[in-house]
Amino acid sequence: MLRTVWGALARRGLVELDVSNWAAGAHARLACAALSSSAEAAFREGVAAPGASAGTGSGKGRRNKPGSGARGGKKGGFSWNEMRKVKYNSYCNRMSSSDRRKVKQMLSWLRCNDKTEQDALRKLHVSRELYPQSMRNFCQKFMGHVTEDLKDHLIGLYPYNPFKSSPWRDPEETKRRAKLHRVLFKLYGEFVARDLSEQTEKYRLSAQYSDMRGSHMWYVAARSMERKLVYHAGPTNSGKTYQALQRLVRADTGVYCAPLRLLAAEGYDTRNRQGAVTDLVTGQEMKVSPFATHSACTVEMADLTKPIDVAVLDEIQMIADPDRGYAWTRALLGLPAREIHVCGDDSALELVQRFAKKMGEDLEVRRYERHKPLEVESEPLRDFGSVQPGDCLIAFSKKEIYRLKLEVESRTDYKCAIIYGNLPPETRRQQAELFNDPASEYKVLVATDAVGMGLNLSVRRIIFTKMEKYCGALNAHRTLSSSQVKQIAGRAGRRSSAYEKGLVSALNEGDMAKIGKLMGAGLKKQRLAGILPPYEQIEMFASLQPEEVVNNLGRLFRAFAKTAQLEDGLYFMCRTKDIETMGRLLTKFTEMSLEEKYKFVIAPIDTSNRDVVLSMLRYVQDFANREPVPVNVRLPSPRSETYLHKLENCFKILSLYLWLSLRFPDEFVEKDKAELLLEQCTHCIEEALEKLSPESVKQKRVLLEAYISSPRGRPFRIK
Repeated sequence: MLRTVWGALARRGLVELDVSNWAAGAHARLACAALSSSAEAAFREGVAAPGASAGTGSGKGRRNKPGSGARGGKKGGFSWNEMRKVKYNSYCNRMSSSDRRKVKQMLSWLRCNDKTEQDALRKLHVSRELYPQSMRNFCQKFMGHVTEDLKDHLIGLYPYNPFKSSPWRDPEETKRRAKLHRVLFKLYGEFVARDLSEQTEKYRLSAQYSDMRGSHMWYVAARSMERKLVYHAGPTNSGKTYQALQRLVRADTGVYCAPLRLLAAEGYDTRNRQGAVTDLVTGQEMKVSPFATHSACTVEMADLTKPIDVAVLDEIQMIADPDRGYAWTRALLGLPAREIHVCGDDSALELVQRFAKKMGEDLEVRRYERHKPLEVESEPLRDFGSVQPGDCLIAFSKKEIYRLKLEVESRTDYKCAIIYGNLPPETRRQQAELFNDPASEYKVLVATDAVGMGLNLSVRRIIFTKMEKYCGALNAHRTLSSSQVKQIAGRAGRRSSAYEKGLVSALNEGDMAKIGKLMGAGLKKQRLAGILPPYEQIEMFASLQPEEVVNNLGRLFRAFAKTAQLEDGLYFMCRTKDIETMGRLLTKFTEMSLEEKYKFVIAPIDTSNRDVVLSMLRYVQDFANREPVPVNVRLPSPRSETYLHKLENCFKILSLYLWLSLRFPDEFVEKDKAELLLEQCTHCIEEALEKLSPESVKQKRVLLEAYISSPRGRPFRIK
């Protein structure tokens, strides 16, 4: 050790190196004693601190202040603890204005550097909320405790302009920037460890409890068995779902996971007719047999605990849906089936391939072509009088649906069936049957994009009346995407129809070019899958939050979403807006447990519908009082001008009650009454749609104008 020190002193010229002089130890001790303690430590590392020679020998000249020799060499670097020993502003006040400006500029560069914030979050567990204030405090204290050695070292690394970034930057300057960042970030890390340890430890635990990476390992039953994935890729009317369901029929046990309750019910009926005892499980109803070998369910209700032979997961591209995508992710990762057949277009294939690689499972891709050709017509429709049997007019609002229905019926001899999203599934099926029946008077269909999934329709031609659809998230109208146009247009010329090919057209000349371009464009690839944390993870995260955050589930979920660590390029968080909205509304119900609130906020409701939200709050109030929760729904009078609109809201409220009754059967005791009212409501809606076709055109106009001008509930918003 003493020889090492002696060699270091010799390199600085303080002593003459004489390896034969075994008294080097004494000389080294005398030399080290003349140095500051920090400089001695630096010499022991083999590198002298800048300015350490001053003050040696006679002891005259500049004296090293505590911490002025804070540099610990290439390995140790400068120390924040040593800087703290320096009297505040003892050197900063003596620093030249030019040097002070440069140091401040370097600190500003550190604070504004994206890499600094990312490293602070990832390495130091400094939250995004804490980062700005912590960096301001660090910069202020840094200027107060900066030493001359540190200042000289930083200025030696100082680039001409640290904020300037250019691809033609000198490689040497790039190295200096990287070294400058390492020096400053190391000091910032020591500052955080010294002054912010409590906050960072709390955030570290929060980040640990909200870590959603490796979510495929949540599903023990699926990971404990050898699974095979089969991707049935193809456009609409290609038979991909049919082939997957044929494999399900041949299996001893299996499940069909449908995107819609309508499709789940259809699968339930079909499987039972084929001789396989099948259960039906949706969010609103359960038909369970003790001898069932198969199950038909909506994707959200898939059972991840019971091992089966085959599972069919339909419309896999919905995995990227901002509201429901988490259900497809959950089913794909967690279904304990030896074979999982996923059906959809090519847009989600790469995403499923990445999941298969992550899970270490085999993936087979089977491609399908459309059974009948689909062509874009050369001329638009232009006039409603040119509508022919088998045509389907597409619009994107309920008001427009009614207007088109009455326009067509007033200018032709055909009656129109109508389909849109707010209609009950049973009513949509009834309208589809009217349109498909050759003996029916309903030769034309007027519909929204709800026809794009879940219904088998005998459509000859799809006619787009508009190419823009309102987007609630952006509060603006947005042009349809290629996948949306192809999904809707694919309803034309289905294999089961009497038409040799499907046709696609538009009402206006200007939209024809758009349709041709979108039909010829490739599908946009789905890059991210939706995910939603299970309640157990929310509960662990809540244990670290203050009481006011835990009581406000909206704030709790927002804090979780901000802290959550998702696998880069694979996931996004679903339903954040609706959960935050309902969570804030439930804040006042302090007597409810966190688990009870969580079940209420994930209920599938439209938070912009005022009537539905108010009914939900009434149910929560009765539940919080520990009283039996009544249905509290009365069907409206047929004489009401907004009769159909009120019926649709009643259907949504009754569906909500049935959904809650499956989660809280002891409190929601009027399930049978709700089912009866739901059946009556559906029947009333079908009758109301029938009455929208009066014989007199004048009566049609009066009815349409009365409906359109009727007062509507304002969108429900939380200020």
